[in-house]
Amino acid sequence: MKIVVCVKQVPDTKGGVKFNPDGTLDRGAMLAIMNLMTRLVWKLLFA
Repeated sequence: MKIVVCVKQVPDTKGGVKFNPDGTLDRGAMLAIMNLMTRLVWKLLFA
């Protein structure tokens, strides 16, 4: 059996949010973390 899991990474805003000069998020300056809902489901499935 093969299982495919989609994981969404979102910027970690605990360290503050950084913006580019054009007003968009500077994702390169922030850490990427796993989406909260994805992390909760991951824990339920594989705990």
